[in-house]
Amino acid sequence: MQHSVRAMSTAVLLVGLTLSGCSSFDTRSTTPTAATSLKPIRFKSTAVVSGALPGRYTCDGMNISPPMEWGSVPSSTKELALLVIGFIPGSTPNSYDLSIEWAVAGLSSKLHHLGPGQLPSGAYLGGTSSGKTRYSVCPDKGTSRQYEFVLYAIPATVKIPRGFVGMQVLSRLGSPTAPTPASASGNFEVSYRRH
Repeated sequence: MQHSVRAMSTAVLLVGLTLSGCSSFDTRSTTPTAATSLKPIRFKSTAVVSGALPGRYTCDGMNISPPMEWGSVPSSTKELALLVIGFIPGSTPNSYDLSIEWAVAGLSSKLHHLGPGQLPSGAYLGGTSSGKTRYSVCPDKGTSRQYEFVLYAIPATVKIPRGFVGMQVLSRLGSPTAPTPASASGNFEVSYRRH
């Protein structure tokens, strides 16, 4: 089941999301509509090797965000938003709950990288599914979890308010039915197992 999730982009998974703190989806009912409407952004972390997130970037280490870098974004981009999404196995086969583990908005469209634990001037944090406003990757001990880092390019017609909630923005930017969706996105997936 984990493989089927990692093969999809988050944009695919957003169809029908609610605005609650944690949303569920069934991998059998998703469609590629949202994914095909966004231009791709090359987005990666040099710290991630073979899809594994090093412990330094989790609650077992320094609990800071890993270094990230990305390529060009559309010229209409006003700002960038960055989300870290956790995938939690649901109560039925092939279903998962989504949780927001980090939410950042207000990143300059001229920016193309972030250092470890870096939050540049002008950027601001949104609420996570646990009600916090900080980065944290921390699955339960003895479990493994998949995470997706997603970068959105936001056109001038979309403004993310301060005090935003990550799941609301995820639904607003990624849904193909949103009145002002993001114009481009990039993503990379990681896994982490706590011992």
